[in-house]
Amino acid sequence: MALTREFKESIRERAEIDAEFRMLLLGEGVECLKSGEFEVGKSLLRDYINATLGLTKTTDRSATLDPDP
Repeated sequence: MALTREFKESIRERAEIDAEFRMLLLGEGVECLKSGEFEVGKSLLRDYINATLGLTKTTDRSATLDPDP
């Protein structure tokens, strides 16, 4: 399982510094969904979302979406 965690961290780090990578990841996820490859598309979109949206805790202990990675 450590390999999966390192992969997710690598995706997040690359997405933080490379706007073109973010757009390609999103585009590839959408294209996979359009062509019927739902599992691959969902996985790519999940990676995109996890890499670009962070969750921050507010003072009332509820989670809110933070648009800045």
